[in-house]
Amino acid sequence: MEDTVTAIKHEFEDIISTQIHNHLREDKCIEVFILEGDAARINDLVRLFLTTRKMDYVKLIVA
Repeated sequence: MEDTVTAIKHEFEDIISTQIHNHLREDKCIEVFILEGDAARINDLVRLFLTTRKMDYVKLIVA
């Protein structure tokens, strides 16, 4: 999973202002991304995370 997340993250560095990575268990991690930028780019990033099928849960919160 990490390779996929890293590749996507590098593709969207222009809108990722913060990334938090934490190990929940030996086989589970949590990634929190704080995004700022064009809504279409943000939607593209979320779509890629959803379609990789490598993540158990993806949620976009708009504030």
